[in-house]
Amino acid sequence: MLTFAAMSAEGEKYNIFLTPAIMVDDRVISSGKGISEKIIEKAVGQAMGNV
Repeated sequence: MLTFAAMSAEGEKYNIFLTPAIMVDDRVISSGKGISEKIIEKAVGQAMGNV
């Protein structure tokens, strides 16, 4: 888990300008809005190869 400011070099690198933001394996899952637990579980499962 990494934490960085949206208005930073890291935020700019991933085009994240609003919080909250969630990334899994360098892929932005959500930015600027809430996200359901189900969507987070799916993204993490896919990243781990448990599709």
